[in-house]
Amino acid sequence: MRKIIGVVVLLSSALFDSATIADELLPYYALRESWALCKDGSVCTFIAPGTFLFAEKDKRAQPISIGNGKYVEVVTQDGVEARVWEPSVSKNSWFENQWYEGKDVIVHCDFSLSADPTDVDGEEDIVRFVPGDVYSSELLHGDVVMLVGARDGLDRRGYIRKALFDELLLRGCLTDAKLGHPRFTVTYRHIASISTHCGEMLDAQVEIPLSDLESSDKAMTDLALVLKHFELGDISPDQRHFSLRSAIGQENWKIEYGIYDVQASSSANVQEAHREFSVLSSVVTVCHSSPTGVEDLEYIEQVRLRFTNDTAEVVWNFSEVGPLSKADKRLRKLRKDVEKPFLFSLNSRDHYIHLMERISDDLRDRSLAGYFLARFNASAKSRHRKDWEKSYTYFSVDEESK
Repeated sequence: MRKIIGVVVLLSSALFDSATIADELLPYYALRESWALCKDGSVCTFIAPGTFLFAEKDKRAQPISIGNGKYVEVVTQDGVEARVWEPSVSKNSWFENQWYEGKDVIVHCDFSLSADPTDVDGEEDIVRFVPGDVYSSELLHGDVVMLVGARDGLDRRGYIRKALFDELLLRGCLTDAKLGHPRFTVTYRHIASISTHCGEMLDAQVEIPLSDLESSDKAMTDLALVLKHFELGDISPDQRHFSLRSAIGQENWKIEYGIYDVQASSSANVQEAHREFSVLSSVVTVCHSSPTGVEDLEYIEQVRLRFTNDTAEVVWNFSEVGPLSKADKRLRKLRKDVEKPFLFSLNSRDHYIHLMERISDDLRDRSLAGYFLARFNASAKSRHRKDWEKSYTYFSVDEESK
């Protein structure tokens, strides 16, 4: 009797991005829940059982040493470059797991479904799905999805409304392998000319000369894009300088503007308007500057995102739940435990599910939600994580941006 621990199975290699296959990034998967380290060494996101982890075969076979552990360099299914604890990563890629051939839905959180196809919304006859379960899916009579699989050698079959199925996909509780993964490649560029150091001010109505670097076609386009979408200012007709309509910066703030270029993989099932676009960002970090000029960065006060393929603006503001507050000395302790500024700090599987639900609801895309979660999250190191399982931070949505 073979027990399903946590697997990823797809229907054919065509579901993967051809560039990924060409670059020999094979689709491995998370055997158990784990935590990922990003390039700066911080713990940046949670890895749920069954999550796709793309890696070069040689790098999977030869993990790197970090501290007392071994880690595999991967790209997650959300496009996050990370390092994951080696025992959590499958030894073989999905290609070698014929046992699960034909399955296309991976479960990442606990939920229950009706076992009775005639009473999909009933609560009497239910089947429990757990992280790591893998199922095949079939759409029945319009609005009901049937999931079929096995656990501990026993067949399992559940029925769910299509609307709820789609919501679980969006929240990150399920992965639909048919969508193609990784779905996006994301690259980031910092716009230095309108970003500020801690406490720095850029005055309004002042001609700011463009450097030789900024005068390049690409840099000029980037700057013009950010100035336009955030309504910050204008570049002069002769393209030698720009001016701001309002001042940027204030005491105890560090402001960073940037551009995330998002490109869908060739296999990703996304609408044409969402295949290639940019996300413009404004990030305000609360800080203190020492007399020697060293910046002490505390937490991210606000993130604003604007999309070139959409008129909507997403605004995330720092806020707290539980006993933690901006005036609480525990905030400084959390900042010390996570080792970098953060907008939100997830330190348990429940935090991850909650945050994915919130972010996915704003971005309306599970992969982008996973990417930006890792970008603005900082989790505590393992020795401190239990201290923050109950008291943690998350963002509140600016209702005016809705």
